[in-house]
Amino acid sequence: ASPIIGSAVATILFYAIGLTVAIVLIRVYVLAYTYAMNDSLLRLSHAYGRYERFIDDIYFNNIAFYGDPEEAKKRFPDGKVSKVYRKECPLPVRAVVTRDEGRAKI
Repeated sequence: ASPIIGSAVATILFYAIGLTVAIVLIRVYVLAYTYAMNDSLLRLSHAYGRYERFIDDIYFNNIAFYGDPEEAKKRFPDGKVSKVYRKECPLPVRAVVTRDEGRAKI
């Protein structure tokens, strides 16, 4: 009997499923966000196990808005949006809008 799919297709399918499972496991069980704050800034970063990757620094004197994400998008439609939150978190999501060199970042 001939196989239903070829070996090349089976190999590609195997790696695609494995990659998808790995990404889901990392996002659900390994990925965390870290927030560090001092007198003048809030530092955001990803944490993968013991490795940490810098995302952004938010200087308090550059904050233009803090509140509901939809309101931030309405007030700053030209703002570049970065999402740094976990969907499983029970706390409400808040947006911080900063202005740096005239451009808004949400």
